[in-house]
Amino acid sequence: MGTDIYSTLLNINSNLNENDTYFKELYIYGSDQVVLQANTFEDIKSTEITFMNFYKLTLVNIDAFNGTENLIKKLLIANTPLVDFTHNDTTYNKYGIFLAINKLIELDELYLQNTSIKVIPDNAFVNTTKLQVIQFKGPTEQIGASAFSKLTQLKRLMLLDHKLKHLSNMAFAFDTSLVTLNITLYPEFGYEFDMNNLSKDVYTGIKRPIKLDISMNKLAYLNESVYGHFIKQNSKNYVVKFNLDCQDCRNLWLWNRKYVKQVHGIGCQGTWFYDHKIFLNCSSPNKGYHARPVEILYLFNIITIFMFAKIYNLL
Repeated sequence: MGTDIYSTLLNINSNLNENDTYFKELYIYGSDQVVLQANTFEDIKSTEITFMNFYKLTLVNIDAFNGTENLIKKLLIANTPLVDFTHNDTTYNKYGIFLAINKLIELDELYLQNTSIKVIPDNAFVNTTKLQVIQFKGPTEQIGASAFSKLTQLKRLMLLDHKLKHLSNMAFAFDTSLVTLNITLYPEFGYEFDMNNLSKDVYTGIKRPIKLDISMNKLAYLNESVYGHFIKQNSKNYVVKFNLDCQDCRNLWLWNRKYVKQVHGIGCQGTWFYDHKIFLNCSSPNKGYHARPVEILYLFNIITIFMFAKIYNLL
């Protein structure tokens, strides 16, 4: 497509009948355009729009989708240096991808892949309450407070290849909903972000069931103050994490049977996680953790067996 998207779409529109200006899918590939101006789509209607390989596109006018904003159900922007300006300069106060997206009140699916968007701001999604799928793929570094809280119909939230450095308190707060939300946090290959070194309030304000998948993060243990708090936010919340270090006493809290249904995918090499033997060395208070004396469980079992045997002998 030519370098001026607006002119190209206007030219297409001029050669069509009014009834032919609706496209189920509009795929726009490759352009030198730097700015997506206001009213770019005013003469073309579509429910699915894809921008691919716009290697110079950095700004989107908040009114770029005027004319079709009430129709768009799926938006995909990939392989662009798109940024989001929160700027006091009047030159930029009409530009912002999140402000533009918030005008798409019928939006079901949003994919932002390989852009230069590093910050998902506070209250990023307010008006797009019909969203069911959001995928960020790329260098996301920060998530603001209540960024997704209004999205009560959201089913999948994926941050793939992220480079997270900061999660605000209540980053994953959500308004009341019965819909289970699957959150996937997978870092860029080779990038390490300590998901244990978070404020517990990152997960404060959750009023819906959430499946949290952090299985691709390198964690030897799950911090009880963070993930215990997450689990307690909703009885249907659960965490997916593989390959914890079952010799690390900081995982002992997960051995509590009441958490069995809320912690999935936990495994140890050649050992069932809930095998009591793996925590035998966690009974000493000198370990510095909250480990409870597992030997008490052994003693209880021995006493119980003895009592049954004694009763049997009395019969």
